[in-house]
Amino acid sequence: MSSLNPNIKLAINHCLAQGIRFACFRRKGEAVQFFCDPDGDASTDATFIVTPWLARFADSDVIGNCVSPSEALRLTGPGMKPVTISESTDHENYTRALQSLIPALKVDNRKTVISAIVTNCATVNWAEVADILFDTYPECFCHIYYTPRLGAWIGATPELLLSADHSMSRVTTMALAGTKSHNNSWDDKNRHEQAIVTDFIVGKLRPIFSEINISPVETIHYGNIDHLCTHIAASGTSCRYSEIVDLLSPTPAVAGLPRDKALEEIDEIESHDRECYGGYINVTDAHGSQSFVNLRCAHFSEDTYVVYAGGGITGESDPKTEWLETRLKSAALINIINSATNN
Repeated sequence: MSSLNPNIKLAINHCLAQGIRFACFRRKGEAVQFFCDPDGDASTDATFIVTPWLARFADSDVIGNCVSPSEALRLTGPGMKPVTISESTDHENYTRALQSLIPALKVDNRKTVISAIVTNCATVNWAEVADILFDTYPECFCHIYYTPRLGAWIGATPELLLSADHSMSRVTTMALAGTKSHNNSWDDKNRHEQAIVTDFIVGKLRPIFSEINISPVETIHYGNIDHLCTHIAASGTSCRYSEIVDLLSPTPAVAGLPRDKALEEIDEIESHDRECYGGYINVTDAHGSQSFVNLRCAHFSEDTYVVYAGGGITGESDPKTEWLETRLKSAALINIINSATNN
């Protein structure tokens, strides 16, 4: 089964080769959409908006729905800009950092999300990767995009940051955290990690909404792994959509808690720049706005790509288990990329 029609696949590879601003994406239960915005004016009703890690909504790259796939094939551009991509995370350095971090987290009952990257060199048919990725993860928000400032990215994320119609009468979000393989049971560490995220989101929303509803915790599947999820709905606010996403991002699912302390530790431990990983992607159209946390993603250039994955570290964490979790999360996307590698 193919999720992308041949014309869209041709347009994706053409825009990447020419360095033309575009986005191709699919929300759960909806058709694939292709936006192309060669001039970057984004003067359209529907937009695809990328907010990098720790950026505000106002500091986003916007891609408008200006040009069809067929029209995009006739465009020329300056070519994809080269990007500086960090080396893969070193296992020993990662383990050493967590051995130092975990005792402090246990004393203070804190959580910090530490990410790791896998970097590979390969010539890849990225439209083919997108086709397989979209087909493999029908429950996720799937995307591939390029902007001159942020470069080229691809991913399939299960995490909704915020959704609302234009009236803002009701917004929905989720607390997603905890990771295990299908064969294992949930342990206290993962349940505690997910509860931290739920408490944070509800704590941020309660002062600005008159009513909040919280669902029971459930297990959701993402490929070969499971996550714990709580759905949250809120109504009655005078805040704007952009104010709420700025308030929520980054959540403890990608940063930690307390957030300021977690961000300090991320900066000290991680040797790579997160760039778009952990930020969010917003789609705005006639129905409203939806924002998704940019997870399970890869940043790529002409002959190199880097896959990002993170894990919530708490006082109950084991460095070996956390390292294996980042490998498990990375493997799904790497396997899909390998299947579309040209050499």
